[in-house]
Amino acid sequence: MMNINLYYLRSSLLDFFFPRFCVACEKQITEWESAICLPCFWSMPRYSALQMDHLRSKFWGKVKIHGVFAYLKFQKGNAVQDVLHAIKYKNQRELAIWLGQSMGREFFWNVDAIVPIPLHKDKWKTRGFNQAACLALGISKIWNVQIRADLLLKKRNTVTQTKSGGRLSRFLNLQKAFVGVPQENIPQRVLLVDDVLTTGATLEAASVVLLGLGVKEVYIACLAAAD
Repeated sequence: MMNINLYYLRSSLLDFFFPRFCVACEKQITEWESAICLPCFWSMPRYSALQMDHLRSKFWGKVKIHGVFAYLKFQKGNAVQDVLHAIKYKNQRELAIWLGQSMGREFFWNVDAIVPIPLHKDKWKTRGFNQAACLALGISKIWNVQIRADLLLKKRNTVTQTKSGGRLSRFLNLQKAFVGVPQENIPQRVLLVDDVLTTGATLEAASVVLLGLGVKEVYIACLAAAD
């Protein structure tokens, strides 16, 4: 009992002297919350199973994708945008892992490996981590499936997708951006993970490379997607 009381006392003192705030509403959060308060987390709009076909249609006629999952609905100015911005630019990697675990509890595909969309080395130097890899780690913890970050490299530092115009300009922006790394053990079914799905150009380009390596089935999961 004394240990429990000391634990709560320590937690209360930490909250008092080093308060943390929700990345969405900026209200103070408790130690039980992971950078976003529970009211904001549960109020963020989510995709239903019936809406997944609409997301999958982004790839029809371009590359064969066996399944698409998106957790949250992205709209400019909503809490989902705040969360994505905090993860990418405010070093909220633990939040990304936690959200990846939340994603992993919402869906499941029988894949052999999880592949995060890679970052170019220049962005690695700026951010210090790959948000897609953190999401992949969270899913991996729930599914108990290996992460294969060794299959893809990003050799060209492309323009941020939300700032690169329409789908055609985004596709041209990503041409030859990814390169596959030949391996002896190529997984047959992979889950390709990214933080946000907009036009699908990034995921399309990466999927083409994976299929060229010998992957037979590609599935896609993103933290958020835009309609």
